[in-house]
Amino acid sequence: MNLDIIEREGLVDRASELEPVLRDLVAPLTDLPGVADVRSAGLAAAIELDADLLAAHPTAGVAVVAAARRHGVISRALRGVALQISPPLVVTEDELATIVEGLRAAVEETVAALGG
Repeated sequence: MNLDIIEREGLVDRASELEPVLRDLVAPLTDLPGVADVRSAGLAAAIELDADLLAAHPTAGVAVVAAARRHGVISRALRGVALQISPPLVVTEDELATIVEGLRAAVEETVAALGG
């Protein structure tokens, strides 16, 4: 049943169309203080936090997840070192931009609060 819906709604093609959009939106986050790397694959992305930030503040990943939630973005910490998002296949380009802006704000807010 789920596969029928995915096929009928063209969601695999939609994900393929949005993959470069998400990649282009998250790429500039690598320039933020406290960010070591940004990766994306399909409609998933991860923002890896800087090792120095994590050494000084081991719970920074959890703090960024909490800040993202306050900015309306549901995320999770991967191994405590990265922030991960997996938007639904029905997400719009505008919603992707809103998600990434929330992540940006969460990282900036957290790094500033931690003195990084």
